[in-house]
Parts: sequence; structure tokens; C-alpha cells
Amino acid sequence: MAANCQISKNRLLAVHFAEGTGEEDRLIRAHVQQCVECRLYLDLIGNTDRWLCEWGDENPPAGGFELLLERIEAAEPLPAVVKKRNTVLPITPFLKILTGIAAMVGIILLLTHRLAAFSFWDKVRLWWVVEWIGPLGVAAAVTICAGVLITLALSPVLLWESQLRR
Repeated sequence: MAANCQISKNRLLAVHFAEGTGEEDRLIRAHVQQCVECRLYLDLIGNTDRWLCEWGDENPPAGGFELLLERIEAAEPLPAVVKKRNTVLPITPFLKILTGIAAMVGIILLLTHRLAAFSFWDKVRLWWVVEWIGPLGVAAAVTICAGVLITLALSPVLLWESQLRR
């Protein structure tokens, strides 16, 4: 089909198999009378269709399936890999949690003794909340707030990393 030809091969197929509208078929057949490449393509479609219709059905040879199965080499199935599950819980996560708790308690106790050294402590200890929870409670609250702030500061990085692993 020529470079300037606007007729697609699918439209020529539709004309051959009478799948288009009557007006569309008439326009395309008028174009085929003038366009050599479209005429050759439509002839090719017609010849291929006639050849396929003349071909006829074929019956496979008797026992063909059995012959095919004989040619296929029998292979032993691979053994399934069964991963042994450990019935005993690993102690490592518990040790890590206990280490973290011990470190947090140590930080709280250290901070409790160091609070008096701050210049603002004399004013803060007179607050009713501080009198109620005491220096140990203030140290725990400061430690927990610091942990929350650190976690919030790291959350964009952790989110980014989790999206990279997907």
C-alpha cells in the first residue's frame, strides 16, 4: 500500500469477508480499482482464503498421542524442600528487648540524678505535676518524649526505606 494510501489492511479484510457496511465496501472497492498495492493485498487475502478452504481437515495418525508420550523423557519429580521449623522460640529478640529496657531505665535513673543540676529545675519542681510524679517521673517523661521526637524525625527515612523494599 502506498505511503499516501489511507486504507488500512483491516478495512481490506472487512471488505473481503463482507463485514463492513455497504457504503464503506463500495468506497473501498472504488479505491482498490485505482490503488495497485491495495488490489494486490486484497488478491493475496482472497488467494490465502481459497487455499485454506481447499486444504480440508486432517486426521492425526492412530496412536499419535501415545507416540508423543513415548518421546517425552520420563523425569523423576524433584523432592519437595521442606524447611524445618524451629519449635523453640529464639531468645535473641527477647535479649534485645531486655537490653533496650535496661538502657532506658538506666537513662531515666541517670537523668533523675542530673535534673537538679539544671538551672530551671528549681522553678519546675514547684509545679503540681512535677510534685505529683517526682523527679523519676519527670525523667521518664523527658526520655519518652525524646524517643517520640526521634521516632518522628526518622519516620520519613523509614517510610522511604520500606517503599524501596517493595
